[in-house]
Amino acid sequence: MDVKLLSKSKNKLSLRIKGTNAVFINTLRRTIIEEVPTLAIDEVSFVENSSALYDEMLALRLGLVPLKTDLKSYVLPEQAKNETDPRAFLNLKLKATGPKTIYASDIQSQDPKVQPAFPKMVLVKLLKDQQIECEAKAILGKGKTHMKFAPALAYYNNTSTVTVKKKDLGEFKDKYPSQILDKSGKIDPKLINTQKLIDTCKNINPNIIEVEEKPDSFDFTIESWGQLSINDILKQAIKIIDEKISDFEKELKKIK
Repeated sequence: MDVKLLSKSKNKLSLRIKGTNAVFINTLRRTIIEEVPTLAIDEVSFVENSSALYDEMLALRLGLVPLKTDLKSYVLPEQAKNETDPRAFLNLKLKATGPKTIYASDIQSQDPKVQPAFPKMVLVKLLKDQQIECEAKAILGKGKTHMKFAPALAYYNNTSTVTVKKKDLGEFKDKYPSQILDKSGKIDPKLINTQKLIDTCKNINPNIIEVEEKPDSFDFTIESWGQLSINDILKQAIKIIDEKISDFEKELKKIK
């Protein structure tokens, strides 16, 4: 297997992975989305809420706030010693009086290492004398239980070779997306790749744009929601895959 870095930023990573198949790539994708755990608010108790949002809606918005996650300090609820195990949950508070805009940064965390990944995320706007006071509990969870626990968006496509046979679309101009055209109105093959429009273009007319997919090469992209770094997400995903394979191997030995 050969892995090449295509691009990298703070919360996004693109890799070209050669010498494998769609089964492995999709397993990696699903493991990232469904199995890598993160912290998220799971329960909210309101003392006061006179905002425009009713309790359930505000609780939903709190639950969707990405929280920076320290996987070394917390465990999944089913791995806790008991209900009071401090590794199984994190207490947070929110208290504010209007007029003001309430941001994710207004959430007070019991653990200074666990803070909202996007402090300027708007939760609600309070008018004069409107109040919010609530207590929340965050737990470690997995995306297969609820998508609020998913650490990232992961997706892939086969590495493709794009051949432009005619730069003028002619009568097919309305069939192709305008994003593939340069300033002069001609097809730019680089734009087809950068705009992720290969699937859109490949089946319209092969006499204009021909796309050849490589069955053993994939362009794999991860976009983190901010709870974990890209490196931590990948390390955890590979660790989980290894553990599942080991468990499967042990079960197979029992059959013998």
